[in-house]
Amino acid sequence: MNKILLSISLTSSVLIGKAQIVFNEVYPLPSVHNNEFFELYNTSGSSTPISLDDYTIVTYFRISGNDGFYVMDLPNLNIAPKGYFVGASAIPYSYQNISNSTAADFSWNDPALAS
Repeated sequence: MNKILLSISLTSSVLIGKAQIVFNEVYPLPSVHNNEFFELYNTSGSSTPISLDDYTIVTYFRISGNDGFYVMDLPNLNIAPKGYFVGASAIPYSYQNISNSTAADFSWNDPALAS
């Protein structure tokens, strides 16, 4: 039994250790005058940027008795090594005492992204 647990622990450590993109910040419930956004961080030390083309974010929601999943395929953009990537509900967007920021890399409400 101990060998099985050790194997599972080592495998989990290897998988977690290879994670290259992490959620750095998520702002899901903004106040009235702010926007939702998320920030990803590329932890890779490689000199090659990472493409987000194959990444998907899946979130669960429950609003007024309705619930479900929201699936967002990320656009074909890159994150530089040790760099950040911001997705927001609008561009420009406002958050945490910062108004009209244009730092977002994309907006998931952009009609050009609709398929």
